[in-house]
Amino acid sequence: MKEEIAYLIGALRDGNFSEVSSEGIYRIRFYQKSRLWLEFLEKIIEDNFGKKAGFYLDARHEVWCLSITSKEIYRELTQISEYTGDQATWKMPSWIVCGLPRLKKAYVRGFFDAEGSVNSLEKCSKPAEKDIGIYLAQANKAVLEEIRQVLLDFGIRCGRVCGPYVKKGASTEMYALIVHGSAQVLNSYNCFDSSHPEKVLRFNLLKSAKKGDKDSSVASPRSVWPSEGKVL
Repeated sequence: MKEEIAYLIGALRDGNFSEVSSEGIYRIRFYQKSRLWLEFLEKIIEDNFGKKAGFYLDARHEVWCLSITSKEIYRELTQISEYTGDQATWKMPSWIVCGLPRLKKAYVRGFFDAEGSVNSLEKCSKPAEKDIGIYLAQANKAVLEEIRQVLLDFGIRCGRVCGPYVKKGASTEMYALIVHGSAQVLNSYNCFDSSHPEKVLRFNLLKSAKKGDKDSSVASPRSVWPSEGKVL
C-alpha cells in the first residue's frame, strides 16, 4: 500500500464519512482552516482514485471543506481504512499496524496534520522549554494509545494519554496526547515530518529559535511540503 494512502487515512481522523443509502449519498468530507492543506489532500485523492473533489467555504465555522461524493470511492476508502462506522471505535488499520515503518510514519503524519497542533511561535523568538509541545486530541482514547506506541517505537518520548476532559459547553469526553519540550517536538518533526504548511512554518520557527537566529520571530514566506518536495 502507498504511503500517501496511509497519510490520507490518518487525515481522515478529522474527516467525515456520510452515507444515506436510501438517497444514494456516499460522501467524504474534510474540514480545515487551511485551504492549501486541503488542496494537498485533493491531489492525493485525484491521483489515487481518479476524481477531483470539490471545495466550499463553511461560513458558520469559518473553515474550508473538501468534499467528494462517490459510492465507489466511499466503499473503497471505508474498506481500506477498516472504518467501523463510528469514529469513537475506529482504530489504526491492521495493514498499518503490521506494516513497514514508512506506512506508520505516513499515518501519524496525516493524523497530526489533521488533528494535532504545535505551539504558535510567531511572536516568540526564545520560547520557554516547558511551553513547547505537540498536542493530539481525540474522543477515541484507543487510537491515541496506538499513536503513542508508534511514537515510542520511533524513540519519541511522550506523556501518557490523559483524560477524559469535557470542554465548557460540550458533552463529548476528549483525551489528549502530548509531546513535551522543544527537543522532543523537533525529534518528532524530524522523524514524521508534516505536510501542513502552517505547521511546517511553526516547526521551522522553532528550529530557528533553538539556533538563536536573530530573525526567528519573523515568519518565513516559504512553506515546504516535505512528502512532496514542493515549495509554496
